[in-house]
Amino acid sequence: MTYQRSYHLEGAAFPSILKKLIIFTVAISVISAFLDPIIVYYFPVFAPQRLLSLSLWGLDRYMLWQPLSYMLIHPASYGISLGFIIHLLFNMLILGFVGARVLERIGARSFLVLYFSSGVIAAIIAWGVMALTGSSIFLAGCTPSIYAVLIMWMLIFPEAEILLFFIIPIKVKWLITGLLGVYLLISVSQMQFVTLASVAVGIIVGYVYGIVAFDFRSPFLRFRNFETSLHRNGKKTANIIRRMLPSFPRKGKKGTIVDFSTGEEIDKDEVFMDAMLEKISKDGEG
Repeated sequence: MTYQRSYHLEGAAFPSILKKLIIFTVAISVISAFLDPIIVYYFPVFAPQRLLSLSLWGLDRYMLWQPLSYMLIHPASYGISLGFIIHLLFNMLILGFVGARVLERIGARSFLVLYFSSGVIAAIIAWGVMALTGSSIFLAGCTPSIYAVLIMWMLIFPEAEILLFFIIPIKVKWLITGLLGVYLLISVSQMQFVTLASVAVGIIVGYVYGIVAFDFRSPFLRFRNFETSLHRNGKKTANIIRRMLPSFPRKGKKGTIVDFSTGEEIDKDEVFMDAMLEKISKDGEG
């Protein structure tokens, strides 16, 4: 897939934080998939896929790390398979290609907030759906976070045109809309309501975060009034919450140095050191 010239990142370095995220996800996914059948044979309860995936089984045992850990692995039915490799590779390619563009626009900190908050919130909702439906599914993969990043990409570059499969030109807004429609049809037809709910939450988090935090707008004009209202009310809510939270002194702020003989503030550390050395030399001479 390639961008039009106006959207291409010419010579841009691949973000370090994104590279680390991809490497860490691949490493944890491969290690857990490789060790899972071996550990299951001897210690079924301690299987990596079971411990790290999201499930009611884990919630009942207070495995509260699962809303975070399930994003760092990919489902493996029994060891490393071709399907596992394709799924992992596809997700990481999307994360690398799209994530780099989004991160460059919103910054590393905001990107991490988007990625992990969408995954964690999706996990909490998925737990609720599991409880309501009595599902015993083990949910794994960063799909909700990937869709949150894709939605943010669409909000930033809605009219950008890419070459799908290096052949078919298509605008980002239609590509993402088509992906959402296909995923909806597949999930409903297979009655995968837990995964559908988790992805839907990822989409909503990405959309709301882009509108409220960055004042982005979707390419669909019929939603403009709603998005303007969402941005305004979201900012008001954020300000109210910020005022309710306790304020702490900022770390790293240097104290003020004052010359007691003149009462003036000394701005430079070098000036302070010179004054101290001069004082010491005078006292030594006396």
